[in-house]
Amino acid sequence: QRAHESSLRVSWILGQHKKPFTDGEVVKECMTAVAETLFEGKEKQEVCEKMKQIPISASSATKKSETLTQDVLAQLDGAIQKAPCVGLAVDESTDVCDNAQLLVYVRFYYTEQKAFCEDLLGTTPLQSSTTGEDIYLAIMEMLAKRGIEPTKVISITTDGAPAMIGREEGSETRMKKDNPDLLTYHCIIHQSVLCASLSDEHAERKLEMFKEDLREDCVHFPAVQEQVQGQRDVSSFVDFIDQLIANFSNRFDSFSIGQQLTMFIQNPFLITDVRSFSKEATQPFKWVNARDLQMELVDLQANLAMKELSARTDPSSFWLQMVPETAFSSLKKVALYILTMFGSTHNCEAAFSTMNTIKNKYRSRLTNEHLHTCMRMALSPFKPRFKMLAGQARAHFSH
Repeated sequence: QRAHESSLRVSWILGQHKKPFTDGEVVKECMTAVAETLFEGKEKQEVCEKMKQIPISASSATKKSETLTQDVLAQLDGAIQKAPCVGLAVDESTDVCDNAQLLVYVRFYYTEQKAFCEDLLGTTPLQSSTTGEDIYLAIMEMLAKRGIEPTKVISITTDGAPAMIGREEGSETRMKKDNPDLLTYHCIIHQSVLCASLSDEHAERKLEMFKEDLREDCVHFPAVQEQVQGQRDVSSFVDFIDQLIANFSNRFDSFSIGQQLTMFIQNPFLITDVRSFSKEATQPFKWVNARDLQMELVDLQANLAMKELSARTDPSSFWLQMVPETAFSSLKKVALYILTMFGSTHNCEAAFSTMNTIKNKYRSRLTNEHLHTCMRMALSPFKPRFKMLAGQARAHFSH
């Protein structure tokens, strides 16, 4: 059993470092060389004999990796089932063989750790095309595999590609038909702060100012003013800024988290208009009672101890660990839902980097199943239960 547990641990370490299955034999060779150097006589013979019993050949490491992946997936499934809601981040890219790969990350409140957890929900190849319908079906299949009801997904964050956000056939649009309360974002929310400083009005005012400046005296562009010396045609620049303003407006069209809710997460003691806040909160979260929100917020703001704790801790820690649910259940639930949302698809982009490290030109024949296994081991925040797994399987001698 110890030899089998050792094999599992070696396979996990190799997976975390994105190493190929064949490296298990190299590890075993190194371990044997170390044992032969450190020990002598009978002790050396016993240690080397135990080393030989550790099954870490390429085929054995492959099977062990599958076992380890199943275990961390089971832990992920169990944690998600206990979470009140989940947020998704979705992105699509190509691997070294130019195969389209869809990658989905999940974020949820992990009750056992009393913290938020982000993990790879799954990867899947998009075999024929990358339309909104293909992406929608792939996401729904992943949710079904993990036992997640579509209504449990409160938000989805994408890179804003047409296949993701198309008004008629985009994957987000299809998902909204299954879950009308789904909130959708396009990589514009900063984690925890939720885009506090980048409101559409603020950005558009600056762009309007730059546009007028181009038309007049270029106060903000002295280098341009010096070069053109009064002879300039700025129509193309003005047209570009107009397009940029329209793009900003479109990007913020579906942004359901307003400034009051943003401020509420950062510092609920700065909210001055309680009615306006409750009205804004009940738009994306229709299940919450406005009256309860108002009364709880008034009580929270009157609590000096809570105010001091808010000043000393970050927003996530404050809402998850400091605010008592018995007294502020509605406020805490709203905060939990907002903090569950992904701020960007950064995790997906980082995971694609991991994918390209694993499936490189030397391992281009890696199957989709084994690619997912390797990515799961490299990215999962969960740790395998080695002793339990070793106890469930018979130890095999390495061949």
